[in-house]
Amino acid sequence: MDYLVIAYNLALLSYSLGVLLLASPIPSKSVKSWGSKLISDSLMTAILISSITLIQGIGAYILKVLNVSWEEFFTWLYVRTLTLVSFYTVLTQVASYLKHVELSFLTSPIGYVVSLISLSFTSLRTIYVLSNVIYAFKDKLAVLGVLLYSLPFRVGKGVGSFFIAASIVMFVGFPLMPHFIQSFEASYPSKTLLESKTITVNVVDVNGRGLPYPIVKFYLVRELNNPIGVVLGDVEGKLIIGDGLDVLPKENFTLQVQIEYLGMSFTPVPDYITSEFEINTLSIPQLLMLPGLALLRNGDVEFVDVLYDYGSADITVKAFTNSKVTLVKYLKTNVTYVEVNGRETSCIWSDETWYGISISTCSIELNGSDSYTSLKLIYTPSQPSAPNVGEVRLIYKESIIDDLTNLINVAVTYIYTYIFLPGVYVVILTSMTHALSKVLGGSRLRLM
Repeated sequence: MDYLVIAYNLALLSYSLGVLLLASPIPSKSVKSWGSKLISDSLMTAILISSITLIQGIGAYILKVLNVSWEEFFTWLYVRTLTLVSFYTVLTQVASYLKHVELSFLTSPIGYVVSLISLSFTSLRTIYVLSNVIYAFKDKLAVLGVLLYSLPFRVGKGVGSFFIAASIVMFVGFPLMPHFIQSFEASYPSKTLLESKTITVNVVDVNGRGLPYPIVKFYLVRELNNPIGVVLGDVEGKLIIGDGLDVLPKENFTLQVQIEYLGMSFTPVPDYITSEFEINTLSIPQLLMLPGLALLRNGDVEFVDVLYDYGSADITVKAFTNSKVTLVKYLKTNVTYVEVNGRETSCIWSDETWYGISISTCSIELNGSDSYTSLKLIYTPSQPSAPNVGEVRLIYKESIIDDLTNLINVAVTYIYTYIFLPGVYVVILTSMTHALSKVLGGSRLRLM
């Protein structure tokens, strides 16, 4: 049955009861007073029933005049939620990482900020629920309010008036929330903490071929005693610093580097990386990389040419003085034939271990009187293995302090923007709804 029909019948009932009480012979002012109240309430209910279409449409009309829509409001909520999610994700990742490094004490303030962001999520979720209820049930709230208003003896008059007022005030008010907050909020939460420089480092041999799994040690300029970072490259010799993995300075910086590879230590060319370039390429001119093994030149030797076919390599070198070339291979790489200038040469291999990887080395003597030396290798290559090295990501303590200061500012801004301002606005809407419900209920609105 239509709720408005029920409300109309209840209004008739209230009117009839009011007439009976006024006409009753009981000499009591309270009885006569209730008769007047019931008649006035029934008449007001009839007016509300007749105006239900106006009540249901006035909110949409006001929004149209103000050029505001619910779609824009929900989009605004969605964007704010994404901002919180991204910030929350970054902070939880940073906190998880810091637990395993020497700066684990920083997890406490970061955890506090994460809890504040969780509180901001609760605030947004509350606004989502309230706004969706108003948006979805606005018309039903108005009808339910009229029905409660029509109950005799003012049983549901207060609640009914509030529902009717909410269907108007809340329906108009929530889409105006973004404009209210933008008028009072401070500068938007800084994203500098979320931003991180990303530098790609490529480690290559003399011919530009990537070295599988190089270990790159980073040092402060002119402070080569202790590395501030140790990072393992991938199978192509590439590694990334920054990108949320490291805490780098905000300004430009330069770091000196040393490279370890297959038990050997190298100073690359150039011997530094700089943040001025997104891609830094470090070359090791002493090293020639082949699948499964490497050739290291010792002394005044130059790699002239190399021809490689699977399992066979022809290398031409030029030795200006008596020197040697060292073959370095993985233990599983099987070298079956070594030839120097057309003559087979026996190679005496020496085994060693480098970060859990078994490798073998063999030195080939070169005569400086020969203008060029031809080396031929026949072997069965093996896949490169990653060394078992503990990485130490780069952390600038000065940047940590700057980030913490910025983090505190961001946290305060989020509290103000995501919790305080929406809370104040909801209180204002509730107060306006209560005031309008008082007017609809026939009470005098007290301003003071």
